[in-house]
Amino acid sequence: MDNSQVKVQCCCDEELLVNPLYLNEDIELIIGANEEPMLYDRQYGKYIRLSKVSLEILDLMDGYNTGQDIINKLDDKYSMYANFPEIVYMFFSSLRTANVLNIKALPEHLIKRKVRRIANKPMLRLPLAKSLNNQTDTALQIYKTIPKKIQSILIYLLLLSAITSVIFLQITEGIQLNWTTVQWGWVAIIMILHLALHEIAHAIVTKAYGITIREAGIALLYYFIPVAYVDRTDTYRLKSKKGRIHIAIAGPYYDILASGMWAAVAMLDPQGPISDTAHSISTIQLCLVFSNLNLLLPTDGYHAVEAGVGEISLRKRAFLYFLHVITFRKLPAYLYNITIKRKLVYIIYSCVSLLYVTCLFGFLLFLII
Repeated sequence: MDNSQVKVQCCCDEELLVNPLYLNEDIELIIGANEEPMLYDRQYGKYIRLSKVSLEILDLMDGYNTGQDIINKLDDKYSMYANFPEIVYMFFSSLRTANVLNIKALPEHLIKRKVRRIANKPMLRLPLAKSLNNQTDTALQIYKTIPKKIQSILIYLLLLSAITSVIFLQITEGIQLNWTTVQWGWVAIIMILHLALHEIAHAIVTKAYGITIREAGIALLYYFIPVAYVDRTDTYRLKSKKGRIHIAIAGPYYDILASGMWAAVAMLDPQGPISDTAHSISTIQLCLVFSNLNLLLPTDGYHAVEAGVGEISLRKRAFLYFLHVITFRKLPAYLYNITIKRKLVYIIYSCVSLLYVTCLFGFLLFLII
């Protein structure tokens, strides 16, 4: 028995070492966002991010090599890592937990399984549409009738006009809004419509980049914050940072246009219920823009920044690292050997985000009680 075998067997289940390993037939290897390798589970529609070392491991998972064989063949190459055999085993274990290996996943304790599912899906979803193809295709056909040279000019011109309209309204009439004359019933109806159009804006840009929306609906973020959503999971296939940034900011872009439009309506009739109602909608819409740029929640602004810096699942990784640190548990294989700077970023981001969510939850309880 060699050293690598001794190192691994002391911490693992032997089934992953003595059996030949290979991926299930429903698993597809793709090169996705940021040119990173990923596994795609066609049956469940989920993605698993891989490292370069993982690719070498997968090449050896041919149905003939056992887990121990794979560790032995790679151990000399990566002998600079004292815990390399354990890292490889942890990779096997994570694949098994994800149920993508030929060896079935071990049964989990009910509470542990529930916690893992909540961590993977922090939203309680109510799908209202399985596809937005009709809406997105129609909008894209109209957009494509515009000459390409004019498309970009039009996008920036509309944005500049909306921002100018909002600023002018807030400067000239910001303190004159009479909230008592606002037609709140109309405000509620229009805001629901705007929420739907916000998500359709995401869907249109997503479809423009060749990615199909899986579903759309309403949800409870962290099971208590109501939000609308479109499932853009398959944007992991989009290699372009620019494309993922455009998809993320499509919603806030629409919100700014909507705020500007209602600001213009308010200024057309500077007195009375119509003006006050339009003014209130513009103001609420503007508040939604700023809240949707909050980097402490999985907002559009967060996703745009994440795409811009070339990160994937930053929040999930940060919280997972933080959880393992405070519970003194062993880290998953992909969180081994991260830099001290990255560890500090994960800890600080997790602490600030948890503090923010706690304060937000407390504020909502205060309003309810």
